[in-house]
Amino acid sequence: MGNDVGGVSFGPVAPYYDALMQSVPYERWADYTEALLDVHHPDPVDLLELCCGTGRFGLAMARRGYRVTGADLSPGMVAEARRSVAREGAAVDLIVADACRLPLEGGFDAVVSVFDSLNYIVHDGGLRAAFEGAYRALRPGGVFAFDVNTVLALEEELFTQSRHAEGERLSYDWVSSWDPRTRLSTIRMQFQWRDDARAERFEEVHVQRGYEDEEIRRELGEAGFEVKGAYVAYTLHPLTPSASRAYYVAVKRD
Repeated sequence: MGNDVGGVSFGPVAPYYDALMQSVPYERWADYTEALLDVHHPDPVDLLELCCGTGRFGLAMARRGYRVTGADLSPGMVAEARRSVAREGAAVDLIVADACRLPLEGGFDAVVSVFDSLNYIVHDGGLRAAFEGAYRALRPGGVFAFDVNTVLALEEELFTQSRHAEGERLSYDWVSSWDPRTRLSTIRMQFQWRDDARAERFEEVHVQRGYEDEEIRRELGEAGFEVKGAYVAYTLHPLTPSASRAYYVAVKRD
């Protein structure tokens, strides 16, 4: 999860985000991203990660030889990413920036966004603005790859979940609610942190918007992209109505 206008704060949770995401297979995400890039843009070098969060996916890509820049709206998340980059001694640039007002021009072979970050763009016109920013950031022929939670996944309230595992420092209870009129999923998140130094409770309210396949394709086209593929996540199989997560790959038209 990344961060964008109107959908989420990623404030209190930022210092605990890596604990929350400890089971996420970042290296497998990187494998899959490379597979998509190999199909649509072999041998990219300069990569921009939109909504980079704490930077762990970007670090995985940097270890593979990419020159990575990460951008996220949340100063807290970027601060955590900078600490991770410093610990690893990686050459990853990080900026605080809104994906809908991206201040980058033409320096990248690929723009990538993962883990449903673009669902956090909830205001009208926001998705087009993000696509236009990605377009401006790419060199001619550059590739834009991103994932979204499908409307089906949000309708089925995939975010209603809990974790209370013995020995884990971070536990949580989440309850989501879906509004079919607005296509917004509101997730009320209660967190508990316990370690030797302290016990802490905090909460966040996240909002994601569901985007239909035809809407995403239309907005990409209007932004100047040619859609090259829509896939069931983590496969190269064409997107199906039963998919809970979709990946899109689009190429910047000259």
